[in-house]
Amino acid sequence: MASLRKFEIIARLFRDHGIHVKSTQQLNKILTEMGILVKDAGFWRTTVKGLPFSTCSSTQVLNCNLWHENIVDAIVKFVKNK
Repeated sequence: MASLRKFEIIARLFRDHGIHVKSTQQLNKILTEMGILVKDAGFWRTTVKGLPFSTCSSTQVLNCNLWHENIVDAIVKFVKNK
């Protein structure tokens, strides 16, 4: 399974699903609403719920920038059900 950076996630959301995310900041906010990220002392921390999507580590980490491809489908599902 390939790893995606946040800008690649944004590109796939638009290209494959027509979902326009304007910036990585907006993506972080969506991931926060999903419970995948949390803002912690000025950093974005991966939550336990986000670990299955993260390629950075099997434990919670700050500022993870590599994600499994299946995060795109999870975001699409969340946005469409919102």
